[in-house]
Amino acid sequence: MIAKETPAVFDWQQLGIFTGKPETSSRRRFKVNLATFVATFALVVKKIVTHFAPHLDELLAAIIVRMYGKDALPGIETAPIEVRKGNTSVRMDPTEYLRQYGHLMIGCGEWQLDEHGDGNEAVCAADLVARELGVKNNPKLKRLLDFVRREDLEGHTTALDLAQCVKVMNFHAKRRQPKHMEAWLATVIHLYLSDDTTFPIVDPKCRVLPQLYARWLDENHFKSTDPNLKHLTRLVNVLAKQPASILFDAAECTALLCAHHPDGQEAAYRWLVPMFEAFMAKQADFLLSVTALECQKTEILRPQPRSHISECWQVVTVPRQFNNGDLKSLNAAARYLYRYLDFLIVQRPNSATSILQQKAFSGDMLRMIARGIRLEEQIAEGIPSDELTDDFDTLGAPRRLDCASRWYLFINEHNNGGALFNAAFTQPEIKPTSIILEDIANVIHDIILRVVRTGATESTWSHYVLQRRNRLDRECTAKPGCNKLGDVVKFA
Repeated sequence: MIAKETPAVFDWQQLGIFTGKPETSSRRRFKVNLATFVATFALVVKKIVTHFAPHLDELLAAIIVRMYGKDALPGIETAPIEVRKGNTSVRMDPTEYLRQYGHLMIGCGEWQLDEHGDGNEAVCAADLVARELGVKNNPKLKRLLDFVRREDLEGHTTALDLAQCVKVMNFHAKRRQPKHMEAWLATVIHLYLSDDTTFPIVDPKCRVLPQLYARWLDENHFKSTDPNLKHLTRLVNVLAKQPASILFDAAECTALLCAHHPDGQEAAYRWLVPMFEAFMAKQADFLLSVTALECQKTEILRPQPRSHISECWQVVTVPRQFNNGDLKSLNAAARYLYRYLDFLIVQRPNSATSILQQKAFSGDMLRMIARGIRLEEQIAEGIPSDELTDDFDTLGAPRRLDCASRWYLFINEHNNGGALFNAAFTQPEIKPTSIILEDIANVIHDIILRVVRTGATESTWSHYVLQRRNRLDRECTAKPGCNKLGDVVKFA
């Protein structure tokens, strides 16, 4: 847990160690020379803080900062990696967390080591750390950074590459805490970045991924035809046919370990086993997700056909009774089952709900949906009508808001993907929404119809807010004993 916050009153401009005023983007933090900042206050890094289920770029950033930052950042080599709770707002500048508590934020905090929330530059967290430490032009590291950046920003993954493996293991590995994931990744990154190693490895004696997979199957009495293993078997077979390449996938990492690790094949096998187990668990989760979604085919929600509008938006809702196992693969299962699906609404067993965009289109529609849901959350929480926050820009911001803190809007500016999360797997401490599932679906449908007809404009939103306020006033007036606006009401 991040230490309790205290007001930040330090005047950085008097120090002469800051490199810029708050940026004119979504980040409002000062940029400092990190090495000078740490030396000025004789700081010791006590923790590395990142977001829940850190991606490949955050894990790589942690490894890079430990390898190359030990002189500039005392304590970084042994500082444990910790996850920032999803409902913990970063109210101080991250430099204050570092100065007061020794917490170095990577991939969060909206500062110079956080790539989120700023679509002006195509970088990942590992890029920012490498740039800060002055090692971004290291030839070996540059090749690795190029790969990680493409995956992080554009989703260019290949069969069993490191990015895909980290994503799967974050949710399905038996030991998936950040410290375990960092250690798993560091095993191959340290070898790759060593001066005396070559990459890729072309020696056939080292390219033994299929053999080690067969060993794992045999030792656990599994069959490659098992439904939970068919997908993994297919991926292994694909890699077995590929020549040596500079892709950072399971085949190349296995060859690297066999060629340069003191334990050779045994080290490679130990490294592969948790990955094999995670992919098996993921496929089992996926098959259960398909079954859950197949029960929802009759629940597909469609706007009524309109002769003057060509679009037909489709939404599937998964109530919690069909998600008893808290399935993590519903999004992938929806893409598999519904070719033309636009949005998937998933309710978890605790009533927490996520709205997942299924198609890569402009984020304007998702932003409008976020505005409607965030307004409805305030109404469901009992906020009086005259105290509701309904500002167009505020409610459409891709972050967590104080006025509707249970919802987090994520929009990927690089591939137009996005989602609206309420207590997602990455934010386990957030309270479930107060809006019932039926009302969430109604809000989404109302917003879709309005945006398709009149566009995702401020005037469209103003008209929606006016009608919603009028309806709220009528409901409150008709409610016996109602003496204030904003009582919890059912969305009509």
